[in-house]
Amino acid sequence: MADYGATTPEDVARAIMAQMSDWCAFLAAKGFGALCNEWLARAHPVGSPLVVKGGTTYEQGLFAGLAPDGRLLLETKDGIKMIATGDILLASQGVGSASGH
Repeated sequence: MADYGATTPEDVARAIMAQMSDWCAFLAAKGFGALCNEWLARAHPVGSPLVVKGGTTYEQGLFAGLAPDGRLLLETKDGIKMIATGDILLASQGVGSASGH
């Protein structure tokens, strides 16, 4: 990294904002469904085991995609659950990792 020189917080912020601007333009031009498809193309594959930590609760299951409104779909033993918020971990990281144990 030393070959590239120092990176300032401002440089990082500019790079992030440029990418955000590009994705906002993509969303405006192609819609939310197309944006979700792009996200899914970069995400872990459908069927990946996940752990979702929400507050003090944990939900384990398989990544089943995204709902039309963008919520995470988690296939659990009780059926598909739609997750709006939470810390998403690969199951290989384990519940112990999520809880700090």
